[in-house]
Amino acid sequence: AYHDMATHNVSDGSGGLDASIVYELDRPQNVGVGMKQSLLDFAPFSTPYVSLADTIAMGVVLGVASCDGPTIPFRPGRINAKKAGPATVPEPHQDLQTHIASFKRQGFDQEEMITLVACGHTLGGVRHDDFPTIVEESVDVADFDATVAGFDTAIVTQYLDGCSVDPLVVTPNITMRSDLRIFSSDGNVTMQ
Repeated sequence: AYHDMATHNVSDGSGGLDASIVYELDRPQNVGVGMKQSLLDFAPFSTPYVSLADTIAMGVVLGVASCDGPTIPFRPGRINAKKAGPATVPEPHQDLQTHIASFKRQGFDQEEMITLVACGHTLGGVRHDDFPTIVEESVDVADFDATVAGFDTAIVTQYLDGCSVDPLVVTPNITMRSDLRIFSSDGNVTMQ
């Protein structure tokens, strides 16, 4: 859902969670099978009365709830985009200032950026096939934390305890340590 909503521009009100992701799958920021598979999973729930954008939003609500995460209110009525939005999803190789600018464009300050990345990375991981410069060949998916299926604070506590498994913190490829740059960008104040 974040990859879809990252097209939002707080200044002019454009973009957002609008299903424009269907037109953006060929971009490096949306590499891999994960986005495509999610859209295939959501397709049967979209109808002339329920937009794909609403289905993606409901997927967030139900996904977070199924992982014992916080209750997220759902408001229907989103309209599907008819074309791709701007290429605005931050990528691991980009520098911190680029990330801060991207999140600011979306309406998030630095503290909110850190929180959003940590919460968003409490689930899932990074696939070797999609990011071979981050995940070693012997690993299919490198998980963001040790409690992959749980919406919890493990990504934060493991990071603060120095035992993070987050590939975007510990990859030997320093250029790709985007979570490390983001998490530590305020001297770890937000992470603590």
